[in-house]
Order: sequence, then structure tokens, then C-alpha cells
Amino acid sequence: MKANCFLLVLSLAMSSTAIAAPDEDALGKNQNYPVGNIRNWTQPQYRIGSWSAPQKIEGFSTGKVDKSPSAFVIPKENSSIEIKYKFNWGEYSVDQYFDRQKVTSLQILKDGKLLLEKYQYGRNQESRFLSYSMAKSVTALLIGIAADKRFIQSLDDPAEKYSSTLKGTSYGATSIRDLLRMASGIEFVENYSGNDDIAKLSRSVVTGSPSTAELFKNFYRRTLAGQRFNYSSLETMALGYLLKDLTGKTITELTKEWIWNPIGAEDESYWLLSKEGMEGVYCCFAASPRDWAKVGLLFAQNGKVNGNQIVASQFLIEATSPDTLTPSLKNGITNTFAGYGYQIWLLPGEGRQFYLRGIHGQSIFVQAETGLVMVHTAAFSQPSSRMDPAPYDEMISLWQGVVKSFSGKK
Repeated sequence: MKANCFLLVLSLAMSSTAIAAPDEDALGKNQNYPVGNIRNWTQPQYRIGSWSAPQKIEGFSTGKVDKSPSAFVIPKENSSIEIKYKFNWGEYSVDQYFDRQKVTSLQILKDGKLLLEKYQYGRNQESRFLSYSMAKSVTALLIGIAADKRFIQSLDDPAEKYSSTLKGTSYGATSIRDLLRMASGIEFVENYSGNDDIAKLSRSVVTGSPSTAELFKNFYRRTLAGQRFNYSSLETMALGYLLKDLTGKTITELTKEWIWNPIGAEDESYWLLSKEGMEGVYCCFAASPRDWAKVGLLFAQNGKVNGNQIVASQFLIEATSPDTLTPSLKNGITNTFAGYGYQIWLLPGEGRQFYLRGIHGQSIFVQAETGLVMVHTAAFSQPSSRMDPAPYDEMISLWQGVVKSFSGKK
């Protein structure tokens, strides 16, 4: 009898261990993953709740993007392919990846069909996952559509031709193409130290002091434009103001009209707004997992989703191909970095591979030629791989495993 009781307790303990998500207690499980407020929402115990429902964060205003009146449901398909990936001399499955990393959701799509969908920390299809810098790629889509609609005559025009906000600033004197590639030559430090220039931008967004329009005047060109990639969220904000100035509409309105309606969005989404009422185009768009998957399909299918050509295929190919980069912008190529396109990260490997990337593990990976998409949201402890490379390296390894698993190669 004692032996049976011992086995029962052991079995329950093992079962409990198996279903426990990484660091779930520290991330707020005992409080049912609470949503924070404008002062504490990035603290560990509020991350899961806040980053999957940012529209509920107390202190932030939002711009609501209504769902499409004609929803498009991505068809599901069962797949017999077993996904495996290699990392640090071990081989792992998707389930083991969830056991090892603070991932909140994962979707894998192939040829327009949803093959895998998995959640953790109590998240689900109703969550609204925060983009962080994946929003930059959404902003680039709006620029491409503006060019299609002839609001923009040429990407090589200076931004101030279309934006009164940017007129007289170094950003205004920079071409739209160089802003898209973050190659303005304007000095801006974004290393997430808390004392860098992105911290100044964040304070401007939250407090309105100084205004973002004033902030544009405080940064200057140090090198020739078009010669060097330097990651800078303020360049994305410049693109956002350009869109607002040239159309006379808010980013929320443009997102609804130009992207959300034609892709057949199933759910409403949200832009977090600055103190001045400007959308946080560099960081702060929140959407349901299924609609993030549609954004991935849009990139994988060269701008076409739900039977609609959302943005010109030529723009998408230019945006996501290293072949379009000048030689000086190809410096620093590694086994995980093939350059920076139009607000999107380029990857080495077979086929045209790239990904939308946000801090703390938000990513949408694409292999365009094969129609392969991986949507990944997470709550990695550190914002950048420079601070803690392990989870980011394993995420890249997972993507490489997905590509290999579907390629049929051993």
C-alpha cells in the first residue's frame, strides 16, 4: 500500500513538472498573469499578461483597428512531418522547445495552411500579442502601399518632401529608402541600457516631453546616408509621421483600410498611442495570433493574402532580398544575419529567408520560395541577444530545424 502511495505521489509530481512552463511563478502564474500599468508593465510578473493584452494596460491610450467585415480563416491541415532541431549538441522537438524557453505561442504555416498551433502560460487565440519591433515591418508595409497609391512618387525622394513634421531635420533630408533601411547616417544609440537614445524616445512617447517632433531636431547625420546600417527606432517614427502627414490620416486608420480589411482580419487589433496621440509605429502593435499569421502569409506570398494584392510584389521582394543591398550595407554578414531590408531582418540560407523581429523573442520567420512561415511570441528575460544570446540562438535553431524538416533533407 505504501509503495502504491509513493508511486502515486511520484506520478503526480512528474506530471506537475511536465506541464510547468519555464519560470511560470516568477512570471505571475499565481496572480493569473496580471496586466500591469504604465509604470510596471515590463516587470517580469506582468509581462505575460501585459504582452498578450497591451490594450488593457492602465495608463496607455490605444487606437483600435476594427476587424475586417469579411474575415478570412486560414485553413488548417494535419501534417505528418516531425519537426526536430539541433542546439548545443542536442536534438529537440517543439514540445521540448516549450519546456526550455519562455515562448507564449507558436504557429507554423506552409503554402497558406496552418499546420501547428501551440500556446503556453494560459495564452490562446483570443490573446493580442504585442509586436515590439515587428511593428516596424508593418510600418514598412504601409510605406509600400503609399507608394503603390502614388502618395509617394519615389522612395529616393527626401522624407521632408512629404512631411512637414520632418522638414528642416536630418531625418527630413534623408531619402525614404535610407530610412527604411536604417541607413540614414544619423547617430542614434539603441542598446537597451536604459540610458541610450531609445530610452529618450520611450520617455518622449510616454510623457510627451519633449515631443517626438522636437526629438527629431536633436539628432544629426554623422556619416553619409546609404553607407552604413545603424538600428534606430526613431527612423521608424519618422516614417510614421511621414505617413500621417502625406495622407492626413492616422496610422490606425491606414492600418484598417490598407491592411486589416483586405487581409480579412478575424479580430480587432490595437496600436498603443504616445502622449501626443501618435501610434508607436516602432514598437507597439498588438494582434491576435491568427492575424499575425496572416501578416506572415502576406510576406511569404509576396504581398498577396485572401485573394488580394495588399502591396506590390516588387516592393516586397526589394524589402526582403539581400540582393538589393549596396555592397557597403552587406558588411557584418554572419550565419544568422544577411543584412537589413526595409524594416526587416534578412537571413542566410536556402531561398529568400527573413524575419520580423521584436525584443524579448517576438518574431515572424519566412522562407518565401517555399511558403513557410513561423510565428513566435515569447517573454525572453533579456530584450536583446547581446545581453543573453542563448534563447535567441535556440529560436533561430528552431527555425532552421523547421526549414530542414520541411525540405525533406536529412
